[in-house]
Amino acid sequence: MLTSEIQDSVKLDSVLTLNLVLKNDGFASPYNARDVELVLRSKSGGSVKRIKLDADPRTWLPDNGEIKLSFSLPIPSGLTLGEYDLLLNFPDPETTLSTNPAYSIRLANQNVWEASTGYNSLLTSVTIIE
Repeated sequence: MLTSEIQDSVKLDSVLTLNLVLKNDGFASPYNARDVELVLRSKSGGSVKRIKLDADPRTWLPDNGEIKLSFSLPIPSGLTLGEYDLLLNFPDPETTLSTNPAYSIRLANQNVWEASTGYNSLLTSVTIIE
């Protein structure tokens, strides 16, 4: 991941804007289908909300250079007000494997991988306000 741009705060019934720039420095893209999720994890209680993003990592080829992704995501109902850590998850789409961190893609960035969850931290947070 090269950059991420995310609002500092967002109203409960509005839209969160997320812009990512990625680059595949490897030799290939994932061969099998793979989900891409934005994970909101409450700083106060640790509750997790996973939001599936409309993206297909199989198209992120090394020859494509910078991959620019933009998302406008409605804030999910049921979220409580407060601060949330933001993370990316690339889980296996198979339901029996989707929560197993051994089957998540790890970004090459330093200090973002959470081995216990399989999440990649965006090293930022968002505050949900009224």
